[in-house]
Amino acid sequence: MIPNEQYVYAKILHYCSIVTLLLLTLTFVVYVTGAISPYIPPEKLFEFLTYESDEIIKKTEMPIGWEWIGLVGYSDMLLYALLSFLALSTVLCYASILPILVKKKEKVYVIIALLEIIVLLFVSSGILQS
Repeated sequence: MIPNEQYVYAKILHYCSIVTLLLLTLTFVVYVTGAISPYIPPEKLFEFLTYESDEIIKKTEMPIGWEWIGLVGYSDMLLYALLSFLALSTVLCYASILPILVKKKEKVYVIIALLEIIVLLFVSSGILQS
């Protein structure tokens, strides 16, 4: 029998993955058709393949850190936002199993889950950027 916390974690991850995949597909169609204009035009993408990342950031005036959220109205940045959501869905999974672990009095697992959430949020916050 599968423990309840594993089932809940897997269920939330499954739904986050499905929703994100569907939205990524829809957003990709929007990007390719040009229904919403991208921040970087597709025809310019090949131009940047030979550049290093810092050169691309300078030439495209790409925002650094969480500043990209202000550009979510562009189709390519919307794709980026969805990928970010998928990456952070692990935090949702851990947060969803915390009450179960607390109820079961699994102190070690509660601490591990809390540490996972803290570390993932800390790293995604951009505080460690140099």
